[in-house]
Amino acid sequence: MKKQSVYQMSLYLVVGVMTTLVNIASYYVCTRWSDFPVMVATVVAWLLAVLFAFIGNKWVVFRSHRLDTGVVIREFFSFVSCRLVTGVIDIVAMGIFVEMLAFPDVVMKILANVLIIVGNFLASKYIVFKQQEEMLSGERHVHG
Repeated sequence: MKKQSVYQMSLYLVVGVMTTLVNIASYYVCTRWSDFPVMVATVVAWLLAVLFAFIGNKWVVFRSHRLDTGVVIREFFSFVSCRLVTGVIDIVAMGIFVEMLAFPDVVMKILANVLIIVGNFLASKYIVFKQQEEMLSGERHVHG
């Protein structure tokens, strides 16, 4: 595995862990400090985590520093679309395991997020920021 790939995966894991903490902390605040129902808290936590993840992945992990309106809009909508898929997985998992089967909510939230981190990395690398990755690889190849 290339040194660059290991570094990128390490950065992604750091941003992913931070995103997971945002998700879990947001969920916890919504359910413990406020009186949000489990499903509403799950959606709020997901929305905050997606926004945090977009910024972290765009700037830190995949180094997409272009601020052209078209690029940012494309990346954002692509990112959000991919996150909708993993967000639905999160919501369905919480609905089944917490609401229907009465598993502990915070434990299930953590387990669901492990699967979500893997899916989100693959989507970000191969769908959302793919063009940026290809441009960076081409620049390094031409100059290096």
